[in-house]
Amino acid sequence: MNQSVRLAISDEASEWFVKNRDDSTTARERSAFATWLRTSPLHVEEYLAIASLAIELQESRDPAWSVEGVVAEAAAAEPISVIRIVGGIIREPARSRVKFWRLVAAAATIVLATTAAFILWTREGAMTERMATRHGEQRIFRLSDSSVLHLDTDTEVVVRYDRKKRLADLAHGRAMFEIVHDAARPFVVAAGSAEVRDLGTSFEVYRRGEATQVTVMSGEVSIAPSPSSAHGIRAPWSVRVHAGEQVQVSSGALASSPRLADLQRSTAWLRRQIAVDREPLAQVAADFNRYSSVPIIIETPALRDLPITGIFAADDTESFVAFLRSLDGVTVEVNSTGFDVRRP
Repeated sequence: MNQSVRLAISDEASEWFVKNRDDSTTARERSAFATWLRTSPLHVEEYLAIASLAIELQESRDPAWSVEGVVAEAAAAEPISVIRIVGGIIREPARSRVKFWRLVAAAATIVLATTAAFILWTREGAMTERMATRHGEQRIFRLSDSSVLHLDTDTEVVVRYDRKKRLADLAHGRAMFEIVHDAARPFVVAAGSAEVRDLGTSFEVYRRGEATQVTVMSGEVSIAPSPSSAHGIRAPWSVRVHAGEQVQVSSGALASSPRLADLQRSTAWLRRQIAVDREPLAQVAADFNRYSSVPIIIETPALRDLPITGIFAADDTESFVAFLRSLDGVTVEVNSTGFDVRRP
């Protein structure tokens, strides 16, 4: 696993342990903690490691015990044995340390529930996670395998795990994937008629109906038609896309060969910007409309192909409208339906 990811989880575990020692924690915080634990068995492991260190400072423990042993034994044990394993970490508290041990016991109770879920996941070999953003919203999610997803506005991703692979279905929208590589369980993204297979990398997938754009930030990916569209393609194809390259797929066909990408422009949305270089106005307006509650409507068809270049704040439609008004042959009127763009 990437060491920086592991350190980040360890830091989060430390923060949660400190919070849990405070009697003033709210119900919302306790719920958030439980959700954090359920996100990944690695979260359980790191929290146990932090808790065991605190316990070691308070009272001696069995030197044969280890976090690795607990996690490994819990994965193979019956649920009743899990109680013995985790319960064995905590010895009978001295009267002077009741408050501390109550806190650790409470944490252990949550760990038991989470470990039980981990056992079920291990035995059944399948799990599903759903992530989504609303109109104008962006969010970052950490998956159960510690991969990280950055979701743009109005995006939905469903990730399904089994013993052989991890499959992410990008229903609509745009997402950046930072994948923890696992050769035994490849990470595959299905986006319309395209299927993107991770080969150890970070990449962006932008789905607009049956058109899909893939940009690779590091490493490489393999792209092919999705199984649902492959049957209608006479000549099967696949292509590898390397770091710094971009490719377009439309209706199961390779719309463009891999080409060099402007990564700063491609990832501008992560900074809530819309960066375009001679993009048609219709597409730029559509990008703004994904964030704004007041749409840009192009009333004159001839203006749809007007090339636009610039970097604009995604949340500042009015500044973009002011830019349009500065162009020759363009006027913008404001009414109850939105910003109407037309010829004078």
